[in-house]
Amino acid sequence: MHWDTLLDNLNHTDRARLARSLVEARTYGGLPAQAPSDADVEWVIGCIDRALDALAAARILISAQSEPRPWADPAYRAFRSQHPDSAVRVRPAELDALQDAARRRSAAAAAG
Repeated sequence: MHWDTLLDNLNHTDRARLARSLVEARTYGGLPAQAPSDADVEWVIGCIDRALDALAAARILISAQSEPRPWADPAYRAFRSQHPDSAVRVRPAELDALQDAARRRSAAAAAG
């Protein structure tokens, strides 16, 4: 099946959800590559997790076959269970404020 055929088979709401999920995946997926050197590792991991969540939502909307998820890896599960607060769950429009807050926190910790 071609992409345009698949999109034609989705209703308007699902097409909008798919577009939103793909934009969020691109936005969150690109943030770690642009992270400053003093970025919090948990913040970077949270961005990656959010990108994966958005891609998973897109896969569900297009009825893609399930793939192994990162939490199938014992090392990943062990890390996530030790850092449950590392998931970033904000809309892309709120990311600037979140990044500013993280930078201020890092600067305060370095100065303090």
